[in-house]
Amino acid sequence: MRMTRKAERDAWTAHVLGAQPEKAKHKFHNAGREEAGGYDSKHEMLVATNLHALAACGKIRQLEEHPRFVLIPADPPFTQTVYISDFSYRDLEGKLHVLDAKGIKTQVYLLKKKLMWHVHRIMVEEV
Repeated sequence: MRMTRKAERDAWTAHVLGAQPEKAKHKFHNAGREEAGGYDSKHEMLVATNLHALAACGKIRQLEEHPRFVLIPADPPFTQTVYISDFSYRDLEGKLHVLDAKGIKTQVYLLKKKLMWHVHRIMVEEV
């Protein structure tokens, strides 16, 4: 798609003047990784802070960030389908909890959540 003349002139002027391009907004309008301490959103950072505090107190154990679960194994010519949750941990009784800090539930997420139940019998908890 061709730019309009005005857009071309503005881009060239910005280039000549050394202006930095504006950062693109995330499609879900959440905070960038710099603002959220390296996490995908401020909400995820808050959940991580709470979980790390619970782990330090001994209320939960085996806390993992971004654990991977294979939903469909690789079968050439197709690659494997993987679900990467935000957090997983075991409670004091040994039950595995898989958490996802969600703002918007996309269709892909809902499908992978169903596959997690059917393949691993794990219900993803949304926080």
